[in-house]
Amino acid sequence: MKACVWNCRGLGGPSTVSQLKEAWRFHLPDILCVCETKKKMAFVKTVCRNLKVGSNWHCVDPSGLSGGMLVCWKESIKVLQVISNSFCVEVECEYSIGLGSLWVVFVYASPDDQTRLGQWDFLVSAKQKWGDNWILGGDFNDIRCHEEKRGGNKRADSSFINFNNFISNMAMVEIPLVSGEFTWTNNRQKENFVEEKLDMFFGSSQWQLSYPTAKVFHNNLTSSDHCLLTLVAAPTTPKLKRRFAFDSRWLEKKDFRAQVERAWNLPVGATLMFQVHSRIRNCRIELLKWNRGGHEIQLQTRVAL
Repeated sequence: MKACVWNCRGLGGPSTVSQLKEAWRFHLPDILCVCETKKKMAFVKTVCRNLKVGSNWHCVDPSGLSGGMLVCWKESIKVLQVISNSFCVEVECEYSIGLGSLWVVFVYASPDDQTRLGQWDFLVSAKQKWGDNWILGGDFNDIRCHEEKRGGNKRADSSFINFNNFISNMAMVEIPLVSGEFTWTNNRQKENFVEEKLDMFFGSSQWQLSYPTAKVFHNNLTSSDHCLLTLVAAPTTPKLKRRFAFDSRWLEKKDFRAQVERAWNLPVGATLMFQVHSRIRNCRIELLKWNRGGHEIQLQTRVAL
């Protein structure tokens, strides 16, 4: 699958629609979200005609002169429902027949700290209906640590707490950005230059297990100070392999315990259940390597895991 998100800073810019049209044709996303459109439905209809998406779109009108969102998708994507409010569009779709539904959720978070706190609370509650299979992307208007900002005044460590707590409460994992470090710049010069990583894609632990090689790429579009992000994900093809079997006689080997402890303590991330799953997998892999490296026994008594 391929999904794009872009804070265009207003669809009324002189080159914004043409760059959006070019990005739609070049990247060929299954679904695309444009944040901060600053335009009402009548104007957005014209944009969608230019994109040739037919009726496969949904827009959120701006509040006054700010905000507004547009989401459009390919004809091949079966959209089951769309739920939206002033800062969020939740799309339930059937991406692959037989694999159940996938929720693709886009956000344009408020630059105001207190308003953003309420938005985080809304998303934590809303995710209860998304099930285990979902992705969340957009302009979060916040960063998690000092490394996600370059230039300008240094933020207080305490300013990162709310966003990191939100990520933890969502039990979600960032899909890695592999091109560039930052997604927004203030376009100023020399000592006034600032750039930050405000735009991201996250996925649920279950989605990450299905798409472990997913990556996010960013492209600079001159009509906005935000980069366009493109999520590219392909499901892993199941490989036929022998079932892992634990040989109880391994327990008699003096270095067995050390191998298990080393594998269990390998670095893992994400939620607690994801960590447990990863640690068990690491132990299985390391024991197989250990067994092949001179400790192999003719298996007779097995305890299947």
